[in-house]
Amino acid sequence: MHPAPKIGVGASARKYRANGEAGRQSVLLCGSTLHWCVADRGSAWLDELACASQPWLSAPEQDELASLHRNRASAWLAGRALAKSELLATAFATTPTDISILSLDARGKRNRPEVFLSGHSASLRLSLAHTDQFVAVAWTESNHDIGIDLADINFDTSKLAATWFLPAEQKIVAAGTISDAAIRIWTAKEAAYKAAQSGEAFDPLQIEVTILSAGQGRASYQHQNSPLQTCDVIWKEISDTLVTLGMARN
Repeated sequence: MHPAPKIGVGASARKYRANGEAGRQSVLLCGSTLHWCVADRGSAWLDELACASQPWLSAPEQDELASLHRNRASAWLAGRALAKSELLATAFATTPTDISILSLDARGKRNRPEVFLSGHSASLRLSLAHTDQFVAVAWTESNHDIGIDLADINFDTSKLAATWFLPAEQKIVAAGTISDAAIRIWTAKEAAYKAAQSGEAFDPLQIEVTILSAGQGRASYQHQNSPLQTCDVIWKEISDTLVTLGMARN
């Protein structure tokens, strides 16, 4: 694990040490490099960034934040703070306000995050996820859409599996040959949806997950009459948290 940069007020970039988190890591999916990072939402750097003015946000981000319910704003801020820290560290921009990460379209409808650098659409894909404890970001400079999801590996998925798992997925769980198969399947559905969706609502029954091993899987997604999309999936464990990364083959 390495220290990740913290966005300070203005253009300064300082350092924070993650508490049981995963510093920036990279994996290979679909022949492309996918970077990801997990941070603790209770870290002091986040409390500092959640001040009233948020001077590190761009004007479009300020507008988007103002439209959010207070309960959602905290996770939204945490995701932007971590994402901007990582993008600044990799020299995509020199100041936080040069970066805009927006998740609402012109009608105010939620969509996958889109990154703008100095007002222009950036040639990278980005995904965000959070739990009560952690926030995560994944990004790639490839043209493959991506998704990341976080979950407590001990989360009770029995009701989810009974309602939202396809017969083949339920057989995988019942077989008991893969540890924590149910939560792996559920988070793969979430990550694949983020990677492959085009604005439609999440329907877990439209996504079928195949577990190839405890660390790798595949998800097939077909929304109504749209072409079938396939996502490669990787699972990573950080303590009791499962990090699921998906990349659409396009």
